[in-house]
Amino acid sequence: KVMSVLKDPIATSGRTVIATIHQPASQIFDTFDTLLLMHKGQVAYFGPAHAAVKHFAAVGVTCPPHFNPADFLIQTLMEEAEHGGEIDFVQKWSEVRSKDFSRQEIYRSQDWASAVPHKRVGVLSELACISKRNLTNYKRDKLGLRTRVGQTLFFSIFTGLLFWDLTLDFKGIQDRQGLLFFSCVNMLLQGALQVVLMFPIERKIFEREFSSGYYRVSSYFLGKTTSELPFNIIPPIVFALILYNMAGLQSSPDKMFIFVGVITLLLQCAVSLGYFIGCAVPTPEMAVALVPVFLVPFLLTGGLLINKDRLDPYFIWLEKISFISYAYEALIINEFSGLTFTYEETIFLQPGTSLSGQTTLTQDVTLQGETVIARLGMADGEIWWNCIALIIWSVVARMIAYFLLLLRAYGWRRLFGCVATKPQHDSLNKPDASRKSSEKASPQRKKTEASAV
Repeated sequence: KVMSVLKDPIATSGRTVIATIHQPASQIFDTFDTLLLMHKGQVAYFGPAHAAVKHFAAVGVTCPPHFNPADFLIQTLMEEAEHGGEIDFVQKWSEVRSKDFSRQEIYRSQDWASAVPHKRVGVLSELACISKRNLTNYKRDKLGLRTRVGQTLFFSIFTGLLFWDLTLDFKGIQDRQGLLFFSCVNMLLQGALQVVLMFPIERKIFEREFSSGYYRVSSYFLGKTTSELPFNIIPPIVFALILYNMAGLQSSPDKMFIFVGVITLLLQCAVSLGYFIGCAVPTPEMAVALVPVFLVPFLLTGGLLINKDRLDPYFIWLEKISFISYAYEALIINEFSGLTFTYEETIFLQPGTSLSGQTTLTQDVTLQGETVIARLGMADGEIWWNCIALIIWSVVARMIAYFLLLLRAYGWRRLFGCVATKPQHDSLNKPDASRKSSEKASPQRKKTEASAV
């Protein structure tokens, strides 16, 4: 069944199918167009499958009647390899190929020129095929999908239990800051590491297929990124909804919508960072090693570990390029705006300052959420501006990743038009040219041989 599908409709539609098979049945052997037999690491036969038995008969080994040709060929080569023999199949094939069975004859017998399609499909067709293949890979990777679902549910529920029902006191201020910052870090790691670990491996497949002329760079990049959008949108939404309600953040629907939106945009930035790193480095090991170079500065300037006012004037640029800072600031403004915190504050008095001999003084403190925002250096921030900054960051990072992918596909000189080179696969589309040149050279070769005689 598998071989019949590979034959029709795949091979008959103009695609080249290469299969490695051991001892196929005679029905399967009849489906082969071209056969390659390897013997002791060298070619013992390479040509039309139906002519293999005739070639072995010509060199002195005849296939018995009603015998499977595949079994006969493999058994003959194995016996010669184990016990030795008078016939050197590699040498015989080399002699035959140099005389009567040149590579041009193989092309002519198989009509490769008509088998290879000359008309290239459009960008939309390439985009649809790549997107479909990527979605199929996700569907087949059931373990990976279950892992992502389990990871999302685990972190959302576990974090929600730790921050269950936040209070409006001093502890509530600290807990809210920690919860919002952890949400940003979780999305950063979840989005960036997944792409960084997988994209450099998939890029090897892209480079091989692109060099064969299967599709354009733009088709591959757009097809991959757009087909992965559902898997990069649904998990952060599920994470944000579960965590928001379990932690008891503000119950306003518009604030919950903003929280979910910012978390989703943050994951897109993390994925874009993963694409950027994956296109910039050659191996997954280097990509993983490069991740902390970006993550640590982004986390330090995110807004929790260092006050934004401390970054002026020398390190403010780090805060401007850190998408964590934009997301965290938007979440802080969204959550703390409109809240009022009340708690008791204990003041320790110096000896002799109190007439009653008290050493401590307790007073009630009321703190507005806007005051907390100002103390964090975010008084001038706007939610809408931070969301726009996240969108710009994600788009720019993917544009840079696309440019790096172009560099890997074409190289500096070809990309900027310094050198005009043709893809290697174009030579396969024009076997007639090599055949004509060989035919033109044959009279001169014959004349030279006659002169030598």
